[in-house]
Amino acid sequence: MSGAATDEEEEVPCYDDDDDDYTMRNRGVSRHVVDLLGLQVGPQDRLLAAASGGGGGDRHRNRFLMPSAVIRHLRGPAFLGSCRFAYDHYGDKVYVLMPTAEDVDLLCARGKVFDVGRREHVAFYKVKRVRLRDESVDDSANLGVRRVA
Repeated sequence: MSGAATDEEEEVPCYDDDDDDYTMRNRGVSRHVVDLLGLQVGPQDRLLAAASGGGGGDRHRNRFLMPSAVIRHLRGPAFLGSCRFAYDHYGDKVYVLMPTAEDVDLLCARGKVFDVGRREHVAFYKVKRVRLRDESVDDSANLGVRRVA
């Protein structure tokens, strides 16, 4: 597909002045994320994407640790059990299915970038709509699985 992207085709984080929050309007995600979180392709109101960055350390470990640390700090340790997490390697994002749309709004309000630890940060984006990425028709079908013990 060529030409400029429309709002429906946009995949990058963007600021949406009408909603006063950070949003991803039409996020392409892998089948793994859709299946793991029990999502339907289309509009969403309880899904957010966490983008982390900064300093260093074990980047792979921090993908889940940093967003969960912020949620735990804001809502308490018991609240984490009501959230579902999934990592998508295509966009290097952690997706979090929150219990309510209000919980998403709390984390995605204007200016919600959180420092975590000494040199790292995490930002949350409301995902308004998801679509399957073309190359992820069924990621798990391509993995060979065999019993070893």
